[in-house]
Amino acid sequence: TGFFDDEQVSFAHTIANLNNQTPIFLYQAEKTTPLPPLLLVGNGPSLDKHIEFLQRNRPNAIVMSCGTALSSLSKRKIKPDFHVEMERNIDVKDWLEVGTEADDRNGVTLLCLNTCAPDVIKMFSDACIAKKPNDCGEVIIDDLVAKTCKGTAIRALPLCNPTVTNAGLSFALAMGFTEIYLVGVDLGMSPEGDHHSTLSPYHALTAKTQIKDLSPLENTKTNYFIKGNFVDQVSTSVFLDSTRVNMQILLTYYERTKGGIKVYNSNNGALIKGTIPTPLADIKDFACLDDKAAIIQALKEVHFIRPEQSNSINKSQVNRYLRNYFEVRKQIGLPKKIADRKVFYERITEIFNLIRQQRDNNSVTTMLLRGSMHGYFTLMLRACLFQKSQQD
Repeated sequence: TGFFDDEQVSFAHTIANLNNQTPIFLYQAEKTTPLPPLLLVGNGPSLDKHIEFLQRNRPNAIVMSCGTALSSLSKRKIKPDFHVEMERNIDVKDWLEVGTEADDRNGVTLLCLNTCAPDVIKMFSDACIAKKPNDCGEVIIDDLVAKTCKGTAIRALPLCNPTVTNAGLSFALAMGFTEIYLVGVDLGMSPEGDHHSTLSPYHALTAKTQIKDLSPLENTKTNYFIKGNFVDQVSTSVFLDSTRVNMQILLTYYERTKGGIKVYNSNNGALIKGTIPTPLADIKDFACLDDKAAIIQALKEVHFIRPEQSNSINKSQVNRYLRNYFEVRKQIGLPKKIADRKVFYERITEIFNLIRQQRDNNSVTTMLLRGSMHGYFTLMLRACLFQKSQQD
């Protein structure tokens, strides 16, 4: 539901990105013409065996890299057409600086969420932000679009979490691609396998630390087994498995609402329901694409809208968004001493209801506070309920 820190960053980044005139992604899957194949590239270990295939077929397909896959591709001189980022943290900029040069990013269009750091967007000559569902920035985008792009409804990008490959698949489907090839989207590995491509900057980072089995990527003690794409079982984590589940839900939605979509999975990772397990050797090289640049330009014309600069969000508008929050904040404190757990429960219920009441007219207030409120109140109430001693 978004902790206060996350929503605060989203609020700031969304306003900055809109004021920088970053185009907004327009979801129009129902109005597309036939598109060429799309190669959706993640940074999983199976990327290594696809390098030659990517090099041969890049001219005849649209290539969309996700996250640190851009760094891996740049080492093999493979430049994608689109690149996807979805995190709001500024360390995305650090990863891009470590893993790529300016030439690697030149001519690549960034597709990201409204939460993306403005300094990350500035690293690309061309970029577009999509509306993240259930996010503080939604309110600001909707208000701006209502003023400047009348008649245009901006739909949020569905199921674009928890990893960047979720965002990539959601972008691809929203743009109308119906023939998609997953490359390096493993989401699972053999017990002795690796977590990322050998080209990945993660490996260089691990080598520099000289400490093994301490990073979340290396610590596999909490991993479990699921069905593999080409083998009986692969090892996965909650994080990667959530990625798989959300992809399956997204593909099911598109199959029911649109149909005719084929997603091929040639990776030695997890089985993703809704995709077609296809050995790489069985995928034929794509037919010659006459004017790839024109196709990319047409996609941008359909899906990128740019509100007028004259309607930028000024300081007084920012204050209007936050005025209610500062008033409500004065009313949500807990007393320093509480007689018993019943009093505590009643007080947090009052606060919960107060925050919920802001949703219709002051949704920024609700979005800023709800995540931290849910999380901390749950922990505190649970601690109270499980104490044997009333004093405790």
